Amino acid sequence: ALKTNFLANMSHELRTPLIAIMGFAEILIEEGGDELQKEMAEQVFRGGQRLSNTLNLLLTFASLESSKMTPIFSEIDIIKETGPMLKEMKEAAEKKGLYLKCDSPPEGLMAVADSKFIIEMVRNLVDNAIKFTRSGGVTVEFGKAGDPGSYIKVIDTGIGIRKDDIHLIFEEFRQASEGYSRAYEGVGLGLTLVKRMLDILGGELKVDSVPGEGSVFTLLLPERRQV
Repeated sequence: ALKTNFLANMSHELRTPLIAIMGFAEILIEEGGDELQKEMAEQVFRGGQRLSNTLNLLLTFASLESSKMTPIFSEIDIIKETGPMLKEMKEAAEKKGLYLKCDSPPEGLMAVADSKFIIEMVRNLVDNAIKFTRSGGVTVEFGKAGDPGSYIKVIDTGIGIRKDDIHLIFEEFRQASEGYSRAYEGVGLGLTLVKRMLDILGGELKVDSVPGEGSVFTLLLPERRQV
């Protein structure tokens, strides 16, 4: 409880000055000066975005740890709900020279689930895939996992994970010591959140990976009847 409270308080304390920093950086980008000043302002803004994403992860983790974040189930179209977020992630992938594409049934994918949980899980899996992929890209595949149930697959052409290291990637504040080297940014919480959220939803997470070729993360969502 002490650790959870510390993380939540620290995140809130850092958020206020961060908003000011990003706001001023945005003004400098828009109003401009010379090219060097604009480039420096853009670097400040991007750094602020990275820190903001980290703070969001810490706050979500603290909420899960303290049981303040609980799912609210309703019937949703998973593809429609994740669409706007994936559009943003596509821009991030393309800036890195990668593709991000979706393979989904045209009729959509209806499920009784919590929209925020689904979006957060897919966001973290895609962010993780982009982070550890140097060339090629990421494919997000939606579909029915037989009957009943649904699945979401995040497939990347990244560095891959050794079989012996797979268990490490779900531990909080950890990245696997071999394939997931500290040369890659991040606090090591994204996959921890995915696993914990999926546990709360009663789902299952499968990982298939070949070092040097890529990884496939599969979210298996159980069928749930709306009450």
